[in-house]
Amino acid sequence: MEIHLPVTDRQIQAMCHRAFGVNAQVRQAVEFGRGLYNTVLRVQMDGQEPFVLRIAPHPSAQARSERELLRNEYATAPFLAGLAIPTPRLLFADFTGEVIDRDWMMQTLLPGVSASDALRDFPQQSWPHFYAQLGGITRTVRQIPGNRDRFSPSSAPGTRPEARRSSTG
Repeated sequence: MEIHLPVTDRQIQAMCHRAFGVNAQVRQAVEFGRGLYNTVLRVQMDGQEPFVLRIAPHPSAQARSERELLRNEYATAPFLAGLAIPTPRLLFADFTGEVIDRDWMMQTLLPGVSASDALRDFPQQSWPHFYAQLGGITRTVRQIPGNRDRFSPSSAPGTRPEARRSSTG
C-alpha cells in the first residue's frame, strides 16, 4: 500500500474543525512535497497564521520499524523544549482515527526553507559543514537524559539493526 495516500479538502476541513472548532475555515492547503514518511501540508485558515499538518501513513502501509512514528514524535516534543534548537510548537494532535483513519498533528510553521530545497543552491563543497551542524543537533538530541527504549519502535525486535532488517520484510 502507498504510504502517501491523498487527503481530500473535506478531510482537511474536518481536521481543522476538530482542532479549532466548527467555525474554522481553511483558505488553502498545499502539500510540501513528498516527505519520507508523513504527508505534510501547509495550511492557511482565515484569521490565523499558517501551520503545518502532518498525517502519518495508514497503519497497514507502515513497516514494522515505522509503526506509530508520529506518536513517538509527539511524545518526544517535551524533551526538546529546553534545547537551543528551533522546534515547532504543537497545536493539536489526534490519534483516535475518528476524523481520518490515520494519525495526524498540527504544528507551528517555522520560518525558512527546507534543507532539501535549499541545499542544492549551495556549492557541494559547503555540504559537509551543513551535515556537521546537523550531526551536532542529532548528538544534542541523543544526549537528552531519559529512557531511550521508551521511544523505540514497539513492535520491532531487539536492536536497531534488527529493527531495520525487520522493516524490509
